[in-house]
Amino acid sequence: MKTSEKGIALIKRFEGLLLQAYRLPSEAFYTIGYGHYGQDVAPDMRISRDEAEQLLRKDLTQFEAWVTQYTPFSLNQNQFDALVCFTYNCGPGSLQQLVSGRTAEQIPEHITAYTASSSEAYREGLLRRRMEERKLYLTPMGDELEMTKEELMRVEGTGDSPSSWAKEATEWAKKNGIFNGDGQGNYGWQAPITREAVAVILHALFKENK
Repeated sequence: MKTSEKGIALIKRFEGLLLQAYRLPSEAFYTIGYGHYGQDVAPDMRISRDEAEQLLRKDLTQFEAWVTQYTPFSLNQNQFDALVCFTYNCGPGSLQQLVSGRTAEQIPEHITAYTASSSEAYREGLLRRRMEERKLYLTPMGDELEMTKEELMRVEGTGDSPSSWAKEATEWAKKNGIFNGDGQGNYGWQAPITREAVAVILHALFKENK
C-alpha cells in the first residue's frame, strides 16, 4: 500500500518546508525539505521545492514498508496514511510500541500519548498532529477529511504555523515587514534561527521605529 495524496498533505502540513539545511543542537545530522534528515544533508545545502517533494516521496517508501511490516492487522487507506504520518514523526520503534498487542480499533485511543517533549510549544504541536492522525484514522473510507483554506495554505507554503500563543506577534511581524520569510512564502515558524536572521530582523525593526 502507498500513502495517498491526502496522507502526504497531512505530513507536509506538520513537517513544514525548509529549503535550507538546519540542525537542532540535540541532533547529529541536518534536516531539509519536508523533514528529510540524515548524513546526506550538508550544513550549507539548499534545495528547490521540487527536490523537497522528491526527497519526501523517496523517504516515504521506507516508512510505508515499516507500517506494512509491523502492523499486525489489516488497514484501510485512511488508517494506513495516519500510521505513516505517525511513523514519519515518531519512528518505527514507536510504531511497534503503538500497535503491539492491540487491535485496529484500539489504536486511536493510544496514538495521542506520543507527545513527549521538553518544549511546551513543541508538545502542543505534537498533540495537534496526533489528534489529526487520530481523526484521519477514524475517518471512514469515502468520507473526505475537511481542510480549511488556512490549512491548505500551510500545505502549499511551509506546512508550518506559529503556536497559538505566538499568533498575534507573528501576524504583526509579517504585516510590518519585520519578518519576511525566505521570499518564497516559507516562514519555518518553529525552526531554529541563525544569528544572520536575527540581525536582519533587528535591522528591520530598527528602521521601522527610526
